[in-house]
Order: sequence, then C-alpha cells, then structure tokens
Amino acid sequence: MTIFNCLLVLVGAFQSFIIYGQLSATKDDQRAWLGLEDIKLVEPITFTFSDDKATAHTRFEYAVRNAGKSIAKDFVLTWEAKARGDGESHLDWHEHQHKPCNQDRGDGHHYIILPGSTLTQSDWIEIDLVRGKSDLATLKSFSADIVGCINYRTTVDSELHQSGFIFTIGGQGWPSANASIFPSIEIGDGKPIPIDKWRRSHVFTAGRAN
Repeated sequence: MTIFNCLLVLVGAFQSFIIYGQLSATKDDQRAWLGLEDIKLVEPITFTFSDDKATAHTRFEYAVRNAGKSIAKDFVLTWEAKARGDGESHLDWHEHQHKPCNQDRGDGHHYIILPGSTLTQSDWIEIDLVRGKSDLATLKSFSADIVGCINYRTTVDSELHQSGFIFTIGGQGWPSANASIFPSIEIGDGKPIPIDKWRRSHVFTAGRAN
C-alpha cells in the first residue's frame, strides 16, 4: 500500500469517527431524559412486629419529569430502603444501588412521558428495621436511606436508560456536625408516626445517569 493510499485510509477513518460522534451527540440531544423532580411523604409511618422482625411502612408521592426532546417509554421506578441505627452514618450507596438498578424490571409500566411533561405517582415502601430477637429488644429509633433508579427507554435508541437517586428519612432537625449522621425517628410505643414528626433530606442524583 502506497503512502497516498495509507493517508486516504486514515482520512476516511477520521471522517467516520467525526460522523459517528456527531450522530451520537445528535441522539443525546434529541432523546428523552428522565429525572426525579419531587418526592413527598404522604402517609404516617406504621409498624408491624413479629417475634423476630420489625418493619416500618410508609408511602411516598413522586414526580418524574422528562427534560428531553422526545418521548420516554416503559418507565418504572425501582428502589430499596436500608435502615440505620441511632447515630449510625450513611450507608455506602455505591454498594447498595446495584440492587434496585439491576433487579428484574419486566417490561416497565408502559407509561409514556411526553417531552416537558411530569408523571406523578405514589408507591409504598417497606423498611426492614431489625431481624432477630436480640436486636428487636433494643430497637428504639431509626433513620433510613432510600436508594433507587428511574428506568426507561427512548424512541431514538433501543438502550435501557437509568437515573439513580438517594435520599434519607429521619427525625425532625438537621444533621449533626458530621453531615452523614441524620436525626433518628423515635419509635416509642410503635404507634403510627405522623408526617410532621419526620422528614426527608434533599434528593441527590447519584450513581447512574445514562
């Protein structure tokens, strides 16, 4: 192969690389982008107890917005809760986010979210507080980290897209000087805890954003 032919091959490869980059940039510019716009606490916390297990239950209302330029489809939100004891710092969310982001999502809920639109839904979540009689006997308070993923597809490609998030629920007040320690929710006698007795932290986009 002559030097001239080699140069032609290199120029062709470079042009293909440029065109591919332009197409990818155009696709990203035109696709749907979903994110968690808001989340509200809408039910008191209730508890169920057995001989060796305690579980907290509550319901959140959440709003997911499509900030992109095309339709988002097959949306489903997956999440899990991880309880923390009194004075215990945040979990390592990198370690725990793989579960809600990788779990079986089926085919989604077949919802379509138009560009610039917001979908509002509510969902129950369970928080396993303790397992084992010894821990149950000393259970007095808790806070919890909620780690999740927004899963969806777009009309401009066939890939699964995800937006990760994390937030904390805890007692009233602000985190201590150690910002990873959130005030705990006092369980008391196990009766329902009104919404005004607990709060959630800022919702952080975390982990996955593709």
